[in-house]
Amino acid sequence: MKKFMVLILLFVSSYSFAQDPITGFRDWDFGLALETVEGDLVKAKNMMPGGKAFTLPDDDLNFEGKEVLEITYVFKKKKFNGVNILLEVKDLDYWIELYTEKYGEPKKVDMSFFINYDWETPTARLSFTHMPSKGDDGLSMSIMAKK
Repeated sequence: MKKFMVLILLFVSSYSFAQDPITGFRDWDFGLALETVEGDLVKAKNMMPGGKAFTLPDDDLNFEGKEVLEITYVFKKKKFNGVNILLEVKDLDYWIELYTEKYGEPKKVDMSFFINYDWETPTARLSFTHMPSKGDDGLSMSIMAKK
């Protein structure tokens, strides 16, 4: 019986990590050299500490079944490191439910000026940050490669 339980535990844990590995965003793998896509990018208005942020002029703003407001591509040390996505606050429950189904319960930090939901996967960190003090445009999602 003990061996059977160990096998079930191994299966469940390997299934949860194998469910939906995050290796990049859309067709861009983490680590993609900036020089290979630089001609398609426009420097973003927002700043990225330790990296550079860009947008794609004709980007497809449909992501995971929802229209998003903006997608910013982040490069660190001239390598693709992840994305920041500006979302509609009204869709927060949709996003939390979607990623909880994929990656389990998030770690939640609830402060008076922001609420943060984090998921750690073997290859990436997903994070939703809601800043109620900023009004309706205060919801962003980031998907960043792990070092």
